[in-house]
Amino acid sequence: MPRLFATTLPRRSSQSGVSSWCAATLQRILTCFLEYGEQQVTVYDLLHEREGAGWQQRVSSHPKLRLDPQWVVAKLTALGLNARREAGFGGMVRIVAAKT
Repeated sequence: MPRLFATTLPRRSSQSGVSSWCAATLQRILTCFLEYGEQQVTVYDLLHEREGAGWQQRVSSHPKLRLDPQWVVAKLTALGLNARREAGFGGMVRIVAAKT
């Protein structure tokens, strides 16, 4: 099942529209870039893996939907769930829903 990014505000023109993070071990380095559009976020993954004496690079990208959190809460509530919006890590939005 795809993960969904939900955000309330598009990036301002003064911001790059791109954010990134990196994770590494002795054998792998993963760099992830997020490019924000109006209706989706494009995720770019750059994976470097140690192979023998060198490194192999693999590059991939995939789109993720940007959903209005109020719309998500309304849809979940209409389906009979008790839904609420919470602040998430790094400015993201978390939607919590449970059967009533």
